[in-house]
Amino acid sequence: MRKISAPPLCAAIVLIAFFAFAGCQTMPPESVEPPPAAAQPVVEEPEPLVPVVEVALWPQPFAAGMGEELFIEISVEAGTPVAVWSVRVMDVDYPSELFYEISGVGEVPGLLVWDGIGFSGVAMRQGAVYPGVVTVTSVYGPTATVEIYVLASDPALTLVMIVPPIFFGPDSDSFWGVAEADENEATLARIAEIFARFEGYSLRIEGHANPTTPPGTPEREEEEIGTESVLGLQPLSDWRAQAVLERLVELGVERERLSAAGMGGSRVVADFRDVGNWWRNRRVEFILVR
Repeated sequence: MRKISAPPLCAAIVLIAFFAFAGCQTMPPESVEPPPAAAQPVVEEPEPLVPVVEVALWPQPFAAGMGEELFIEISVEAGTPVAVWSVRVMDVDYPSELFYEISGVGEVPGLLVWDGIGFSGVAMRQGAVYPGVVTVTSVYGPTATVEIYVLASDPALTLVMIVPPIFFGPDSDSFWGVAEADENEATLARIAEIFARFEGYSLRIEGHANPTTPPGTPEREEEEIGTESVLGLQPLSDWRAQAVLERLVELGVERERLSAAGMGGSRVVADFRDVGNWWRNRRVEFILVR
């Protein structure tokens, strides 16, 4: 019998090494994650600051349209570049309408001068307080606003403060249980704030009502006085003025500087035939008296 001899040991080692080398060549290399990038600090751009603005008016009150001039000084914090600026004075009867405006581009002039005559050529009404606002916008965007009140002098030294209306419930002296209650509170708080600026003045609060009957008739007289079943305009307006006075006292106004009176329907601003404007007759006026 013929003997078969085993392959030499060296041949077996060569074969094993060959297949091991071939296997290493066909396997994909392991992926290596790159080291994380160093975190970069977040630099936030500073918010542009609202310009710091101060406004001074003198003399106050002044004789508008009678040769006297109002000086308006607007001071802007040093180093604030100004894009545009304006001084707007609103109409005393229609506060949403413009009575007069001075405006410009760039740096605000040191001193502005106005004779008190509006765009229509009519001078400010004597004894009225005209609301207004000064606006200054920086080149970076933010705008500063400063409310102002311009007083036109009256020989009697009486000034009427024009404010948004106070809304009352029908035949009521309450201004809380109405849809405009929040507006009422904001208006009264604003009045208390404005009045604080007028040291040396007292404030007379006058309530006015709207008559719904023709003037000069027995019906109008009855409407003013009232009957057993219907509250008259005179007592109604008196109660409303007193209610406003009490709320101003609660808001910090000294009681001794306040007085209240009801005028009924005796001083209307809208004609009886102008039904669409009857609401203007239902008002409370605030009169500054020196």
